[in-house]
Amino acid sequence: MVMSFHRLLTIFVLMLVAVAISAKAQTNVAVCDVDKVLSELDERRDGEAELKRERSGFLEDREHRLNRLRPGLDDSRDVRSPEDIKKERLQLEIFVRVQEWRLNTKENGLIQRLDQKITAACKLIAEQKKIDLVLFEHTPVIPADLTTLKPEELRALLKQKAVAYMSEKTDITNAVIAQLNADYAKSDKR
Repeated sequence: MVMSFHRLLTIFVLMLVAVAISAKAQTNVAVCDVDKVLSELDERRDGEAELKRERSGFLEDREHRLNRLRPGLDDSRDVRSPEDIKKERLQLEIFVRVQEWRLNTKENGLIQRLDQKITAACKLIAEQKKIDLVLFEHTPVIPADLTTLKPEELRALLKQKAVAYMSEKTDITNAVIAQLNADYAKSDKR
């Protein structure tokens, strides 16, 4: 159902483009490759590096807490009762779930913030270049070895394509990347 929604949305957008082009002889359309933008954003790289450091620290902390719960070779000094150990296990489980939720929420915030910034940069560049419509391009990754896919899987991947062809002059991807990286460099977050 999700694939059919995306396909219908793509068809709808393309129909709007066709209507706009037929209604106005000089409708300017551009395309932005979102995957390329995301791969080249300094803010995404920094955000993911910070998340990786936090996740690594969390995993180390979890391992340390887990080791405290494991019986060692010489546990003669461990005076914890079985109830205390059970309580510590429960606290560890709560700690793990809370930290995973926190990290996932932080990563989702980064993704949402970048999406909003990409959209705003596309609008800014479209206004500067007098572009009437900007389409997001997403080219699905199709494996080189097609024998690893079932025919319905390949068809589903191919249906994700939204743009069949574009000339270089319609591609504003590099301008979006440059705008966002320049904005990020000026910000205090760097």
